[in-house]
Amino acid sequence: MRKILFPLILLIITLSCENKNSDGPLVNRGTEKAPIYYVSVNAKNGDKSEKIVEFFISEELVKNLHLSGDKIERICKDAVLYADWNAKFKPTYEHSESASIVYEKKDHKIIAIMSGTAENAFGVPDNISTFISFDEKGKMITDKEGIPEIY
Repeated sequence: MRKILFPLILLIITLSCENKNSDGPLVNRGTEKAPIYYVSVNAKNGDKSEKIVEFFISEELVKNLHLSGDKIERICKDAVLYADWNAKFKPTYEHSESASIVYEKKDHKIIAIMSGTAENAFGVPDNISTFISFDEKGKMITDKEGIPEIY
């Protein structure tokens, strides 16, 4: 009985420590006083291969806007869907491994900052940057026709 009890207690302690700095998909790699938030999501490149994109999340989204980890993950997933918006040859688009989500306090917008590469007309890979706008509740901002506000 003792042989089983000790590993079981150790497992419970380990699992409770691992979840200490996590809100679902939102992971705090910093400290309680100096949080550094991240969310990782799967993204499909233009050739249908998959890559994990790790988003750095602005502290303001969690502390000031009070967005949940699930809501922030939804923003990240929406962002990777539109990351190739500025690519001329979308089938050649490849996501970068990192991205950011920041809060523009002046404009009251959340901005997903994505990057990647895609071939140009000469077959040479170009860097592609995409900025995708969301409102303060995490909903993608669109125009009257439903086209996302992306630049």
